[in-house]
Amino acid sequence: MDRYPTVRREGDKGLAVGLAVVALVLAFILAAPLILPFDPEAMSPEFILAPPSLEHWGGTDNLGRDILIRTLMGARSTLTLALASTLVGVGLGALIGMIAGYRRGLMDKLSMRLADAVMALPSLVLAMLALVVFGNGPVAVLGSIAIVFVPRAARIMRSVVLDLATRDFVVAASIVGESQASILLREILPNMWPNLLVEACLRFSYAILLISSLGYLGIGVQPPTPDWGLMIADSSAYITTAPWMVVWPAAGIVASVVTVNLIGDRLQERFAAWRRGRMSHV
Repeated sequence: MDRYPTVRREGDKGLAVGLAVVALVLAFILAAPLILPFDPEAMSPEFILAPPSLEHWGGTDNLGRDILIRTLMGARSTLTLALASTLVGVGLGALIGMIAGYRRGLMDKLSMRLADAVMALPSLVLAMLALVVFGNGPVAVLGSIAIVFVPRAARIMRSVVLDLATRDFVVAASIVGESQASILLREILPNMWPNLLVEACLRFSYAILLISSLGYLGIGVQPPTPDWGLMIADSSAYITTAPWMVVWPAAGIVASVVTVNLIGDRLQERFAAWRRGRMSHV
């Protein structure tokens, strides 16, 4: 008998909806060049600031470029950078948090003090400072956002490891003589991946906002690469005369962030119910 039917069914529905939306959006993004036969950088003087029509579904911008194809191409760059920076930042932070939380001692103190110092700075300011060092470009943006995520992931994963390190199965592995590396990889890591996955979903949505913010400020992804933040910045002078210029990239940002957060919330609910189920059998 299912002890948590309501939570589980609601979680399944929310997770299914979120994953379906992601699959649909990804399919549309990948098929965009086939569906919309426009070059995202091609300028058409005769179509400057043209409203949405059968020819240009999303309208055109101040240079006559198709807005919808630029939004979809911008999704490729934004979501790819967000995913890569999340994997690097959360992965490296999780590694630091695992080692610090299990070994404790001086390394734990130094790494957590450094993490606290970095987290004292606002995320956008920290990313901007990192870009000053790395320069502009996709790789620089990836590195700057990863730097923002490392200390947060490290602190969260450290707290998870501190809890797991006191569990019977970890203590037993230590008693029988397993090495620290073996305990971390075989006992702790498999039991912390739910927290890691939820944290990655949260950071992924935040990465989308950071990348768009940096693009809006003109210090992120540089032209001619389509970018949601750059598109919104370019549309600021035409909000009243050509609102479609800002609607499409803004809708892309909102839809992406809401969908990823929905998936993260539902995963967290599922994992919480799973933990309660495991504890009831202990």
